[in-house]
Amino acid sequence: MFNQKDGTVGIAYNIKKDTNIITFGAILHLTIKDNKVLPEYLTLVLNSLVV
Repeated sequence: MFNQKDGTVGIAYNIKKDTNIITFGAILHLTIKDNKVLPEYLTLVLNSLVV
């Protein structure tokens, strides 16, 4: 399930390793809970013109 977030669509990134970073509040962090969805595919779809 996804939460709604207001704002403009930016660029989606797939970070493959754990990092110790601090992000601004305007960034939405998504966690994939279903193994049927590949992170690379989700990144591609979120960066498509359709979205």
